[in-house]
Amino acid sequence: NTEEWLSLSLEEMQEKNDNHQRGLSFEIVATRDIQPGEEIFIDYGHDWEDAWNYHVENWKPPTGDFESYSSITRLNNEKKDLLDLETHGSNVQLGCIYLEKKEEEDEDYYDDEYGGLVKSGEEYKIADGTTREEYYWPCTIYAKDEDGDAYTVRIEQSPQGAETSWAAEDMPLFLTEYPRESIVFLNKQGASDQNIPGTFRQPIGIQDEIFPEQWKDIARDDHHAGGIDGD
Repeated sequence: NTEEWLSLSLEEMQEKNDNHQRGLSFEIVATRDIQPGEEIFIDYGHDWEDAWNYHVENWKPPTGDFESYSSITRLNNEKKDLLDLETHGSNVQLGCIYLEKKEEEDEDYYDDEYGGLVKSGEEYKIADGTTREEYYWPCTIYAKDEDGDAYTVRIEQSPQGAETSWAAEDMPLFLTEYPRESIVFLNKQGASDQNIPGTFRQPIGIQDEIFPEQWKDIARDDHHAGGIDGD
């Protein structure tokens, strides 16, 4: 809990982080009643506001690779045509839900017509069109079913997971009867709006007194170039 973490030293917190433990958070306490529907504002400080105003006054539209950037959220909300991918923006790729099943043998699914592995994708259905991001693998549309509600897709190796046996052998993997609702637009790696040149970045200032004293004992030296001067 927060109280426990606030009592830890930086070294103790580092040890917990190394063990994949998470617990520290900010507790925001209201000093008065908040009415239903009332908007809550957070003051980021004068430095942040000055930097934001400067950014707004000097911002210019991106050029180069980001000139044709498209919002992934908008594309997914509007359910844009999957077959017209090149017109949607240079940052856009498709993602398909896929789970690698290690107990399967690749040779059982080889198909000469496709020149690769072919499996049914009919099981990859989700109720509301959303799921955990790591379940989406890069994919391309190979064919569209005649009824228009399903596709044959080629699954590409996920950059987030271990290399699969079929990717290691440069063997294409196709899923047939794959449902449209399990295909989404994604940003290519390094092509999200966070990577656009001129994106606004500014630290949010936090008053020193909000931090426990045991966190403020790091002297600035060659080993702690980013440390905080001790009191």
